[in-house]
Amino acid sequence: EAQKYATKLLGYSSSTVSQVVREFENRVPLSDTIHHGNTTSKECRIPRVASVIVSIRKFIRERRKKHQDTFAKDVLEHLVDKKYATLNGTKSDYNALLRATQRFLVSLGYVHGRKRSKLHIEEKTSLINNRNAYLTTLIANRNKPSNERLREVYIGESYIHHHYKKFDDSIYDPSDEKDLVKRQLHKGRRYCFAACIQGPDPRGRDNNSMYATAGQNSCIIPESIWIFEGKNPSKDYHATFNNETYMNWFENSVLPALKQPSLIIMDN
Repeated sequence: EAQKYATKLLGYSSSTVSQVVREFENRVPLSDTIHHGNTTSKECRIPRVASVIVSIRKFIRERRKKHQDTFAKDVLEHLVDKKYATLNGTKSDYNALLRATQRFLVSLGYVHGRKRSKLHIEEKTSLINNRNAYLTTLIANRNKPSNERLREVYIGESYIHHHYKKFDDSIYDPSDEKDLVKRQLHKGRRYCFAACIQGPDPRGRDNNSMYATAGQNSCIIPESIWIFEGKNPSKDYHATFNNETYMNWFENSVLPALKQPSLIIMDN
């Protein structure tokens, strides 16, 4: 059919067209596969693989943490340093790789300019390590058999003022612009307190009861309750808890009140 159509369009006889086609086939192998447009894969200067994408993200993230401006040429140097791309030393090859790097960054969604987001305070490494150690210890204890598990005891401290929100619960007219309440200059005496809350008993329920007894439920340990009046209301309430008084309370009130092996979790 194709040969007949070519014969009609060209105005030559079918024998002439057949002869031309045979000569062309002898020189150039023909394929039945037809590729429409730019559908075949091309060789890339920068491999589009997960390891390269992650490496670029980490590189840019670390530079931003140090408040260093980052451009495509910096990413190019990083790729060459990590052996993800190569240069032959010529300026034209450098420019070609730079354009490839720019296209690669655009395809990944990177943009240039000031990031429109709030700055965040980064946690200290020591804080992250301490939290990981805390969670590791806590989870390890919870994964132990019930007869080996320690009972969790949480320690915390806080305060309340004598006139704490005393006048905040009242009837008022929202449209009354002259109803102005001044901020209290004196909050009254400051009451500080500390206490321990113990979790459920890991040893479980009584053998003769399907419900936990009072001693097995989560509750405040009454012997650990410590209430006193703060003598320095001008400072933060933490200033009223010093090492001497805290250790005296911990050793003489908290520890004697624990009736079984416990894992003490302190509010730091």
